[in-house]
Amino acid sequence: MRVGHAQAYCRYHLRKENVPDEISDDVALCLYRVVQEGLRNITAHSGATNCEVHLTGDDHALCLTVSDDGIGFDPLEVRSMPGLGLSSMRERVQLIQGDFAIRSQPGKGAVISVCIPFSGGEA
Repeated sequence: MRVGHAQAYCRYHLRKENVPDEISDDVALCLYRVVQEGLRNITAHSGATNCEVHLTGDDHALCLTVSDDGIGFDPLEVRSMPGLGLSSMRERVQLIQGDFAIRSQPGKGAVISVCIPFSGGEA
């Protein structure tokens, strides 16, 4: 069952701020997979015309958001649907002691947020 419909064209934007020069392999792989799955979901289901990937660091954490202006969804309904995309993203982030959240509602797009604390000064 599909949540939305495929869009022929979506404009992607990437922003990064204060990203450390070096990121541990496990954190880099986790963030890569979250972005990969997030963009796949946007392309397959959202009908979005714009999406943004934003990666930012500060003294305490490295944070990622993947957002779109698509059709949105009810996160509680999606949890009960088959498929591993959102749950695998959540599990990956939790394995490296990060926080994972999804904000969405029908007609309002979606935002996936990940925040991974620095351990000993390094992410």
